[in-house]
Amino acid sequence: MKPILLCLALLPGIAHAAAPAADADAAFYDAAVQQAFEHYRLPGLAVGVIEDGKVVHVATRGELAAGEGRRVDGDTLFKIASNTKAMTAAVLARLVQAGRLRWDDPVTRYLPAFRMYDPWVTRNMQVRDLLIHNSGLGLGAGDLMLWPEPNHFTRQDIIAGLAHLKPAGSFRADYAYDNLLYVVAGEVAAAAGGKSYAALVRQEIFVPLGMDRCQVGDWSPAKAGNVAQPHYRKDGRNVVVGRDGDVASDFPCCAGCRRCSIRRGRRAGSTPPSAARCGPRTCRCPSASACATGTTPTSWPTATAGACRTWTGNGRWPIPARCRACTRRWHCCRTGVAAW
Repeated sequence: MKPILLCLALLPGIAHAAAPAADADAAFYDAAVQQAFEHYRLPGLAVGVIEDGKVVHVATRGELAAGEGRRVDGDTLFKIASNTKAMTAAVLARLVQAGRLRWDDPVTRYLPAFRMYDPWVTRNMQVRDLLIHNSGLGLGAGDLMLWPEPNHFTRQDIIAGLAHLKPAGSFRADYAYDNLLYVVAGEVAAAAGGKSYAALVRQEIFVPLGMDRCQVGDWSPAKAGNVAQPHYRKDGRNVVVGRDGDVASDFPCCAGCRRCSIRRGRRAGSTPPSAARCGPRTCRCPSASACATGTTPTSWPTATAGACRTWTGNGRWPIPARCRACTRRWHCCRTGVAAW
């Protein structure tokens, strides 16, 4: 497999380097990073090189805040912008896997107050539609409720505002990149999951993957430390703008305001936290008939805990023989019980 070179903004929460890059490769990577850093006149940059699922090289340049002397390293927190959307979609996927919602559920099942400009679109908007940028809204519609930040729009304000945004195209017919519906998606996740969006991101993504430096919800930049600041160009120089305060508020960030670093993801080859807790417990699955009908049985056939000890490293569990008629795969939750 050829190595992949990615900057931090495309690399949320990747692990510590598991193997060093060859000297020649390291020199090549460092030269490429330096060239990009100088060409784009960046204030700071962190890059990881991934080969066969392992981070083999980390290169950093610049400062947290231009002119202040604090250097960027592999643990520096950067805003990851719309890579946050992938996490929002992943949280929804985990809830679908757990049977807490379906992709084709109407959004109003979870958010009764949800309204689009067209009542027909309101009735027919499904969970999946929130993620795929074909709602009919125009490019960047309503983004002034998100940026510039911080502002005083709440999630509820954003959802209420959707009813007043006239579509620029037809529902499910025209593509236009969208941010607001990812805020709606986060609220759907919270309603279906019974926890705040931030709590679900920590539970379903950060904790299982060991992403202990990543931040979502209310957090303290001062306490976390090592946080890159936003900049803009002025008179040919990088100047800090919108510096973080003592507390970063729980901004509606399902669309893109999370902070992550190159390091502090799950270490390559390590045992996932959930697998470590599975030993003495029993894995469960619904009966084949329940899988076929989509109902939840009152009695659960069981498989031995051996299934929990056959972690394959890709987040999936083998399906025990008595459950092979089921169409969904197994996974092990943090309590040690395999669940949908």
